[in-house]
Amino acid sequence: MSRNLKTQYAYAKYLTTDGKTAAAQTLATTSILPIGSIIKSVTVRTVVAVAGTAGTTTLQVIVGGINASSAIAMNKLDTAGWVVNESGVEDEANVTTSNVAIGLTIAGAVVTGSTAELDIIVEYLLVD
Repeated sequence: MSRNLKTQYAYAKYLTTDGKTAAAQTLATTSILPIGSIIKSVTVRTVVAVAGTAGTTTLQVIVGGINASSAIAMNKLDTAGWVVNESGVEDEANVTTSNVAIGLTIAGAVVTGSTAELDIIVEYLLVD
């Protein structure tokens, strides 16, 4: 039996209106990945800088019941135009287990600015 791998991309956008507290945030603009998707990489691009407590505030991309990125330090997102890219770890911890959409977990401290905008791009594989 032959199987095919299909590389796919999903997109989400974080705005401060989605939430600024230290908690999991539900994003207004987001995508859902199929269960069993293998996360290859996560890219976060700062469109409008994120303000928070330097050295304390972190942001982590979550999707499909798993942590798709590490906890990204605030100083990597505090300037417009900055891009953070992480490759996925190749093990079962990087395979989606639910239909939970792409979201963001804020930890350590709150986001303090009144405006912020991040583009989140998740590259994943499907086995056909």
